[in-house]
Amino acid sequence: MLEGLHRGQLLADRFRVEVVTERGAVAWDEELERRVEIEPLIGDSASEAQRLAAIIHPNLQAIYAVSMTDEGAGFVVREHLPGVSLGEWVELYDERALPIDAAVGVLDPIALALESLHREGRAHGHVDEFHVQVGPSFRVCLLSPRSMPAPSMPKESDDLRTLGELAHRLLTGSPPQPGVAPSACRPGLSRAFDKPLARMLGDDPHSAETFRQRMAVAQAFAAATPLAHTILLVDADEEFRKTLAGILRQAFPDARFLHESSGTAALQTLRTREVSLVITELRTSDIDGFELATSVRKERDTRSTPLLVVTGTGAATDWERLSGLGVDAFLFKPVDATSLIASARRLIGAPEPPRFPGGD
Repeated sequence: MLEGLHRGQLLADRFRVEVVTERGAVAWDEELERRVEIEPLIGDSASEAQRLAAIIHPNLQAIYAVSMTDEGAGFVVREHLPGVSLGEWVELYDERALPIDAAVGVLDPIALALESLHREGRAHGHVDEFHVQVGPSFRVCLLSPRSMPAPSMPKESDDLRTLGELAHRLLTGSPPQPGVAPSACRPGLSRAFDKPLARMLGDDPHSAETFRQRMAVAQAFAAATPLAHTILLVDADEEFRKTLAGILRQAFPDARFLHESSGTAALQTLRTREVSLVITELRTSDIDGFELATSVRKERDTRSTPLLVVTGTGAATDWERLSGLGVDAFLFKPVDATSLIASARRLIGAPEPPRFPGGD
């Protein structure tokens, strides 16, 4: 172990100590004229340190060398990372929760660095706010793991679960709570993040690479489906309304669904609630879709509300009449899920999010 380090001390005739730190020291490499970090080797871990030095990734702190003092104490020479720890950076935000894009922007390079370690069969052991550095030009860097003897090696599965815990804290500002979805911990957080985080915190977490893909998909869904969307479903058949809601929730995970069994009740709802889209059966239990469409378009507050009619009994001629009344789209039962989602996206104005390999 390195003991008694002090400013100005020269290690291995090359590294001049500038600042003593908790982990070792910041030193000046007089041979290559660059600032480096010095950390003592723990036990018989020189070979492990050499192995770690071979793992190179732009978001993983580099190990430059393994050296020894004149007294025979081994130490590791690491890349010096200017900036602040992720923990310090997060404190700049209210309630310690980051904006969604910032949180995903931090998690993505951490996952990439972790994947580079796992590919080489090496776990990190400390995936948290104190082992991530945020530097100039928003370079996010995972500190290289400490070299240690083989019996003390951490497990990859532990890394993945702690990555999930870190993601939860960055997105919600709080640690995970058993049985509580992340979206319930932070108002406005998309439910699209619930499934990937639950998987990471469970017994069979995603790989780091798969997790970053899932987070990118969730981010895209959150951006494409604002929380303001409220969809009104009008049909006498309760099971059919539930089927429609189940289909649409795949594309609009944060939408609120209102259910009415009659056209009259639907009109009353439209007078009291702001709705993004109305989906109605052509033949309701009281007034039909023609009368409903006419009433919706007459009301000042609903005349521009998108209106989609579905029917199991209508014909092409009905669409001509509905179109003339201002109905925006018309689908036949049984409703094709792809057509329903595409129509709803078009009418609400929500773009199709980008697709990623293996994305849910």
